[in-house]
Amino acid sequence: MSYLLASVSQIQSCDSLHIVSFLSHGQRLTMMSLDLDSEIGIGTKVKLTVKPSHIAIAKNFTGEVSYANQLECSVV
Repeated sequence: MSYLLASVSQIQSCDSLHIVSFLSHGQRLTMMSLDLDSEIGIGTKVKLTVKPSHIAIAKNFTGEVSYANQLECSVV
């Protein structure tokens, strides 16, 4: 399984629902969680795992997609 190294940049909480924002290589990612470890806070370094079956790749992309997290990159 692949991963990205990131740091927590923002946490929004409402009861037991948490929306966590991360910064990885200058790009923002978000996740929703029902359970958040008490050790996780702003600035915490984390490893985000990436399932290969949840990746979409586009070439010369100009439209919109429903993926919340999108990373601009070059594949070499």
